[in-house]
Amino acid sequence: MDMMIRRSFAALAATMVLCVAPAGAQVSNDTVKIGLLEDFSGIYADDAGQGAAEGVKLAIEEFGGKVNGKTIEFVQADHQNKADIGIQIAKKWYTSENVDVIIGLTNSTVALAVQEVAREAQRLVMFSGAGAAVLTEKACSPYGLQWTYSTYAYTKGISQLLPQLGKSYFFITADYAFGHALESEMTALIKQGGGRVLGASRHPLRATDFSSFILQARASGADVVVLASAGNDLNNALKQLKEFGVTGKAKILPLIMDLRVIDAVGKDVAGGAIYIAPWYTELNPATQKLSADLGARMKRTPGPLQAGAYSAARTYLQAVQKAGTDAPLAVAKAIREGGPVNDGFATNGVLRADGSFVHDMYLLQVKSAAESRGPADRVKLVGVVKGADAFRPAGEGGCTLR
Repeated sequence: MDMMIRRSFAALAATMVLCVAPAGAQVSNDTVKIGLLEDFSGIYADDAGQGAAEGVKLAIEEFGGKVNGKTIEFVQADHQNKADIGIQIAKKWYTSENVDVIIGLTNSTVALAVQEVAREAQRLVMFSGAGAAVLTEKACSPYGLQWTYSTYAYTKGISQLLPQLGKSYFFITADYAFGHALESEMTALIKQGGGRVLGASRHPLRATDFSSFILQARASGADVVVLASAGNDLNNALKQLKEFGVTGKAKILPLIMDLRVIDAVGKDVAGGAIYIAPWYTELNPATQKLSADLGARMKRTPGPLQAGAYSAARTYLQAVQKAGTDAPLAVAKAIREGGPVNDGFATNGVLRADGSFVHDMYLLQVKSAAESRGPADRVKLVGVVKGADAFRPAGEGGCTLR
């Protein structure tokens, strides 16, 4: 997102936010209140949505509904993938409804807008769904924590596989901040490794017909078609790449993918695809337990954004307990100083001063229908990318905290 757009969001947020005094010592209003602001009805509803709500509720229930003797309250709302709606809800929650922390915000454009609301209100926001790396780089805030992943971590982590994928690349990109960030960061890594980007086509959100974008990709003759997209847009792109005969002729590299996508499109479409993820359900007993517990509530396999919402809420409550207060900067400090987070979602998670939650990432390959032993046998672990190798080093992203 360029500076002009960011300033427009900041100005819009500033006009809609009333001054809110920072929370004092102890727990404000004798209640710890968590708000989940998510996409509950749009293209990311399956990735986050009610599953993310179940993740937050699970974390609250593990605390018995109280922290330091104070009741934990939970509210949720749909931002509808619209920045103005996200701003209105965040402003109301922070200023009128005493929400201490907002979690979620799948859709980076909405997240960037709410980041400015949180900055003005001096309240915490934990991005369990938004990935644009600018959130903890040029747009960073002492009140904003990027929890589940960043676009940089996805592209940097997968870049080690580029030499074996091919020399030429074509992008099919979601036309907003998230997709632009993925394309920009991946392009830099491709060129750094000696590869060539032959072109890119950009599709709107909620696209159903990808034919023109796919025809451009096919005509380019690229070795690899890179999908800088997510949600149902990614599902539609994968299916139509198969229908147009591109799959099999070129390698398909989805930069954002999870088990839900594989289930939606089938192994005959996704089989063989390599991707990176912030969460691998079969990694260890803790990840298996979280997947089972959250999956039982959702009645289906949870994804990383839903597990990330659980982790953000759980870590927030642990920090309130440790700090003895819900004062936002004291809570953030308690998270940073609390040691590595290993909670069934994150492995070796550490929060930096710029708001980046750095943790290990996982390289996965989708099994073909012939390789799979059944519906639940979808992927195999190809490699582990340590957090320090995946996330941009501190100080290199242009973060100036204010």
